[in-house]
Amino acid sequence: MEAHQKIAKALVNSWQNKDYNLLRDNLADNLKWYENPFDTPLKTADAVLEQWKRDLAAQSNIEVDVEILAADAGQGIHRFRVSWTEGEKTQELDGIFLVRLDARGKIKYFCQWWSAKDRTGNT
Repeated sequence: MEAHQKIAKALVNSWQNKDYNLLRDNLADNLKWYENPFDTPLKTADAVLEQWKRDLAAQSNIEVDVEILAADAGQGIHRFRVSWTEGEKTQELDGIFLVRLDARGKIKYFCQWWSAKDRTGNT
């Protein structure tokens, strides 16, 4: 559970502060990262970082919360809630992700499912 608490905190801080080095420090060198379960997985830490940089470039006022729903030493299910502003639009996501850790406690597998809501009144 401790390793998953560390990962949850790192993901929150990485996203809120756009701290890509913190994210990088928690990724295994070879991994499978699914932004969407139907997409082809990203397979390197560098690919994940590039995706995050593109996705977060225009985001501001980012608020992230992660709750660990279930975890053991090897894998965990986390719930996340996030909101951000992009131009005049405020978005909100609520979802879960499955994360598997390697022996060093780094992410070797990540897959997320989420639902989005436009909080600017255009739901």
